[in-house]
Amino acid sequence: MADVRRDITSQFKAIAIDLEQQMENQLWQFENQVYGQLEKNIAEARQQTESDLLQM
Repeated sequence: MADVRRDITSQFKAIAIDLEQQMENQLWQFENQVYGQLEKNIAEARQQTESDLLQM
């Protein structure tokens, strides 16, 4: 019976580690997408501001 409990506990730990890795990967992908878009928006706004200043 103890062996069965150990096996079940081991399986749950493996599942928990896998889920944690999946969550970290999804967070990394989300952050890259969000920060990438923010950087793009900032670059476009900077370029527009510079263009507007040159036209003055």
